Amino acid sequence: MGETVLAMEWRERYEQSVREKQELEKKMEELKLMTSGVFGNGSDNGNGDLQSLRQEFALYRKRALNVVEQKEKELNDIQEHYHENGGGGSNTSRTNSFKEVRVRRMSMESNSSLSGFETPNATKTNEYLKNIVYKYMSSDQAEAKEHMEKAIATVLNFTPAEIASIQEKRKQQGWFW
Repeated sequence: MGETVLAMEWRERYEQSVREKQELEKKMEELKLMTSGVFGNGSDNGNGDLQSLRQEFALYRKRALNVVEQKEKELNDIQEHYHENGGGGSNTSRTNSFKEVRVRRMSMESNSSLSGFETPNATKTNEYLKNIVYKYMSSDQAEAKEHMEKAIATVLNFTPAEIASIQEKRKQQGWFW
């Protein structure tokens, strides 16, 4: 009878160890999924990417403002030069039209040069976008997909009209964005 009790104790310990092992394996699997970012709900990696995008945007904006400021200085210099060479006086309407044309041209140059401006972190942005799209395509969670759709729209600079169009399509399909 002593051997039977001992065998039961060992059996109970064995079963408890198996349960603990299964629980630990399950926790490890969850941790692996969280660190790989499958959940897409603001893990540290996602926050780091968001922070780097914000810094990149701030730098981009600062450069754009510097370009605009430089163009304004050039415009003022040209106007002063124009007035010094006898272009002033009764030709104020001509000066104003010249100024408007110059400002429009400057605006178009700034827009075209800035839109084609590739930041040093463009590779990171592309990798981030690739990551988001991959997670979006492989995710079954509606809430995670919704979050990723907003991130994709932000990274790709969707216009409000494009976003509204997508939202309307989602409503028709029964999804809410």
